[in-house]
Amino acid sequence: FEFVDGGAGQELTLRDNRAGFKRIRLLPRVLTDVSRPNLTTTLWSRTYPTPLVISPMGSCALVRPGADIAIASAATARGIPYTLSTMATTGIERMARAVQGPLWFQLYVLKDFDFNRRLVRQAEEFGYSALV
Repeated sequence: FEFVDGGAGQELTLRDNRAGFKRIRLLPRVLTDVSRPNLTTTLWSRTYPTPLVISPMGSCALVRPGADIAIASAATARGIPYTLSTMATTGIERMARAVQGPLWFQLYVLKDFDFNRRLVRQAEEFGYSALV
């Protein structure tokens, strides 16, 4: 449970992130017409329905078997890009075959340059549209 609930090491980054979020304030836009909101956004010549991307998460299956595909399916069904982590429990090809929609790949740059190159080529081969 600590893997999900906590942070790494002394949790310094976790504390900094929480403090940062506490400083954010949402300001209401009074007298603004919000009857027909438009959240579409364009990134790299591609239009998405919202300015959201599912960030990479490693080892989701530690919490729930099949979590990677379940999260990606929910996101891509709505046109929201899902970013597959190098450390995901689902491989590049399996994810691409399991979901229809925008997929991005996040590469942990490892010491083995040839392995890194194979991962990038595989992501490209299976239609991942961004490298993070």
